[in-house]
Amino acid sequence: RRNRLDLQNSQARVVDAFRRVSVAANALQADFDLVGRANCGTGPDQARPFNFASEATSYRVGFNLDTPLNRRAERNIYRASLIEYQRARRAYVNLSDVVESEVRRDLRTLVLTRASFEISRQQLLAAARQLESTRITLLGPRDRRSANDTTTLNLLQALSSLLNARNALAANYINFEQQRVQLLLDLEALQLDPRGFPTDDS
Repeated sequence: RRNRLDLQNSQARVVDAFRRVSVAANALQADFDLVGRANCGTGPDQARPFNFASEATSYRVGFNLDTPLNRRAERNIYRASLIEYQRARRAYVNLSDVVESEVRRDLRTLVLTRASFEISRQQLLAAARQLESTRITLLGPRDRRSANDTTTLNLLQALSSLLNARNALAANYINFEQQRVQLLLDLEALQLDPRGFPTDDS
């Protein structure tokens, strides 16, 4: 959650929508404005323009009161802001659930791929032992073998099984690395340097 910028942007949109709700709610309240006005005039003597005379000066003080009797436009804006806030909040929750689901799926796939890699490793060891056993039989004394002996065929099958086991092991290793990088991407923890290599691969 700390690294996902899209999740942080969605959370910021929720906060902005909540602020707009507060502003719209404030517009529904009454307005009270205190108004003051002063008009400073000079005396009739034109030779001194900055000679302000008290008899030519007037003052006004008043207030404007706008009561919330008819606030239909403001009420509509408030309701629209509430709807927008709920929409942004649901979008954030949905995105958060999607991110968590992706990370959990990546972790499950990593566990499964690691188990598949261990199985492939055991299969490779079994295929290597099978090949070694077949070679020992083929290189053994010929007088112990029968006329319809299939040792050569067994050797070819053992070589084929060994090759398939090696390919499966390499495929599982590549799949594990791909899933590991996908997990780092979903966590947005994969930072690259200018050459395109990970800066912190821990």
